[in-house]
Amino acid sequence: MSIEESPMYEVFAREKLDGPLSHIGCIRAANRELAAAHAGMTYSEKPWVEMCVAPTDSFLRCIGDDKDVIGHV
Repeated sequence: MSIEESPMYEVFAREKLDGPLSHIGCIRAANRELAAAHAGMTYSEKPWVEMCVAPTDSFLRCIGDDKDVIGHV
């Protein structure tokens, strides 16, 4: 599987324990474990207190059209 065929993951992080969880980017990875490792290395510019990844296709769209989504195939 090429990286272009790998699932897309959304990356979220927070800078402070009481701060908001913010979307900081997205990555492609073959599985959850690789997504977490890749996100940690890619977005290590700040000392995050928490970082999470979630498959892009796990989100329920409440506004917008699928064809307007970046990375939609």
